[in-house]
Amino acid sequence: MLRTPSAPSSPPHPSRRPAARRAILAALVALGGLAALAPAARANSAAVDTTMWMADATVYAIERVGNVIYLGGSFTSLYDYSGRAAVLDSLSGAPIAPFPRTNGVVYAALPDGGGGWFLAGTFTQVGSVARNYLAQVLADGTISAWNPDADGAVYALARSGSRLYAAGSFTTVGGQSRARLAALDAATGAADPAWKADANGIVYSLCVAGARLYAGGGFTTLGGLSRAHLAAVDTGSAVVQSWNPGPGNIVYAMAARGDTLYVGGAFTAVGGSARSRLAAIRVADGVPTAWNPGANGIVHVLAAIGTKVYAGGEFTTVDSTARAYLAALDGVSGALDAWNPQPDNIVFTLLPREATLLVGGRFANVSGLPRDNLAEIDIATGVPTAWAPNPSSDVRALAAAGGRVLAGGAFTKLGAVARDCLAAIDATSGRPTAWNPDVTAPSVASGAKLVTCLAVRGGTVYVGGAFGGIGGQARNNIAAVDTAGGTLQPWDPNANERVNAIALGTSTAYVGGTFSTVHAVSRTGLAEVDLLTAAPTAWNPHPLGGVNAMAIDGGSLYVAGGFTTLSGAARAYLGAFDTSSGALTSWDPEPGASVRVLALDATNAYVGGSFTQVGGTPRAGLAAVDRASGLATSWNPSPGATGGIYALATGGGRVYVGGSFTSIDSQAVTRLAAVTADGQVDADWNPGVGLSYVYAIDPFGSTIYAGGNYSSVGGLLENCLVGLTAPAGATGVPWRVAPVTGIALRATPNPSRSRTSLAFALAAPGVVTLELFDVAGRRVAAPLDHHWLAAGRHEVGLATGRLPAGCYFARLAAAGRAGATRLVVEH
Repeated sequence: MLRTPSAPSSPPHPSRRPAARRAILAALVALGGLAALAPAARANSAAVDTTMWMADATVYAIERVGNVIYLGGSFTSLYDYSGRAAVLDSLSGAPIAPFPRTNGVVYAALPDGGGGWFLAGTFTQVGSVARNYLAQVLADGTISAWNPDADGAVYALARSGSRLYAAGSFTTVGGQSRARLAALDAATGAADPAWKADANGIVYSLCVAGARLYAGGGFTTLGGLSRAHLAAVDTGSAVVQSWNPGPGNIVYAMAARGDTLYVGGAFTAVGGSARSRLAAIRVADGVPTAWNPGANGIVHVLAAIGTKVYAGGEFTTVDSTARAYLAALDGVSGALDAWNPQPDNIVFTLLPREATLLVGGRFANVSGLPRDNLAEIDIATGVPTAWAPNPSSDVRALAAAGGRVLAGGAFTKLGAVARDCLAAIDATSGRPTAWNPDVTAPSVASGAKLVTCLAVRGGTVYVGGAFGGIGGQARNNIAAVDTAGGTLQPWDPNANERVNAIALGTSTAYVGGTFSTVHAVSRTGLAEVDLLTAAPTAWNPHPLGGVNAMAIDGGSLYVAGGFTTLSGAARAYLGAFDTSSGALTSWDPEPGASVRVLALDATNAYVGGSFTQVGGTPRAGLAAVDRASGLATSWNPSPGATGGIYALATGGGRVYVGGSFTSIDSQAVTRLAAVTADGQVDADWNPGVGLSYVYAIDPFGSTIYAGGNYSSVGGLLENCLVGLTAPAGATGVPWRVAPVTGIALRATPNPSRSRTSLAFALAAPGVVTLELFDVAGRRVAAPLDHHWLAAGRHEVGLATGRLPAGCYFARLAAAGRAGATRLVVEH
């Protein structure tokens, strides 16, 4: 697929911008071309695929082949947008899909006992379902009918049998008056009509021990009785117990063991006794014990494990000893343990496991090792394990069940994987594959590193852009990468400046950009490069100005850019060549200014750019040009002055348009639109891409992929990459440019030690050339050199015994067709 960069009038990035490419999908094979299709009534179907991972920076090129989506851009990593909650594999830490996104922070979570989860927080929507502050997500990732419908935030959950207790800032649950504390039916979500213990301030923490529910927070009364910041309520009757320790400030954390309740928070005294943010209180009478380690900052979470109590929070000392944000204490004496993981910022939540402790918070390192906001720490050593999901922001809730961990909080990114400018995504799971070629920066110190165009054939991805290497090996601005392992191939055209577009011919690649040399040979802006040797052919059209986009079909190569001449003839911004002879054709649409992007269907070339007319016909930046006559057609969906066009693709009876526009034909469509065959905007398909640009579009079956530099689609957080359901009626048999065919060439045996046989078949008699090249592109043998052969099957012997061991390429050309194969020589 062709990717074509160019420069917007007000670029958000110092580099020139790429835009879209030739189309790949439509129902036009059966229906006779895009122009034959008429618009039909349809429902809006621009639904976002929320399973697809995102990119951390601009995506300039997208090419889906089979079940793999190849990406090029300026990104450095891909990540999952988790929507503030995610289920993780307990061993690998990898996200387990599907899990719906929430639109607010998740502060508490509990397993539901059936493989799903109860969630609480500040959200009002889970997935596409309205859920106010409380929700249940089932094991399959769907949202259940369980809907308590609180009217305010929920900060804590606790369970006792069939009851689920919720605490927060709400005043009603399910329409019933429940001030900041409620008992819910775990099966139905209904608030227990007989259980009511209202608090006059926010309840932040809950703990069930025996027949008691302990509540901590900012309240001073509970159930109408004076209870400052801490109270005990009967789990069955809601009767507030006489137990009344009276901490002097908010209680954020509790952990029960035996006859003791450990509490943490912002207090400095309990029942008149000095207790700095940590205390142990007797369950029997509410009197604090002698346990008094003291912390110099708020304690947000406690966990009792064995004989120890683990505390996390905002403190930096405990018991007057340096302990940053996390500490272990003896549960009886309060003595500080030597265990000292040293996270570098706040800890909000803890979850004990068999031999480790999961720690969530707002930190970047633990024990000097990078661990973003979530870590697993060895209980014996205090050293983090390799488990590192790397959420992007605060982790506030942790829960575990069935070999899975649920993490909730304020994060939106999870499990980022490093991918420099090139990546591949599995289309089924939406997750990155292991394919990781790793692009390096150009040799010019100030040069931007980016991939602007991709073309895929067979087992090779051809890559163009502005870069200096791939996989640790030097490659200037153009390269070929194996689709299987992501390894760099020997092919090395070595363009000295940026490559904006690649179009694959039968045995050559057409390359467009702003370069002046290819393979150390003078070629300004446009070249034809041998797919085997990487050397430029004799074809040298020498455009006066850069090339932004290309498309090849039906024996014609269409070229668009900022040039004013091609092959010495006047061709302003748009032209075509005959691929057999290399001659410039008479096709001359004459747009009045630069063309950034180009896409084809069976009858038209669709172009976008900064022009205001095409061949004297007014066209404001977007036009369809007849491929036969070169005249602008009546298709005229003008974006006017609302923004530029930087991406085009055709498929399924639509032309997909991307850019920075906010309307087309006065219809509000932001940065991505589908236009029908008669030039009408498909008003029922309006994804609503947020600021600022769409640079790449790839229609594939029932999905439209869009890449660019944006952070939202349809009001959802979608960064730089999105998959969208295609418009209704716009899917079907894909239309493609005419396939390039070649001659099947096979070497047997391969690898070869002394001799091999090169077999091929000719459909018609003709002149044949069969050559062997080394990886540097040097011809080392020519078993056939302009030989006349009859039609049929042929075999040619090749002695390899005297060749140095290594990799070679055999190439056969006959009757305008070609074939190549790789040959390995061993000794």
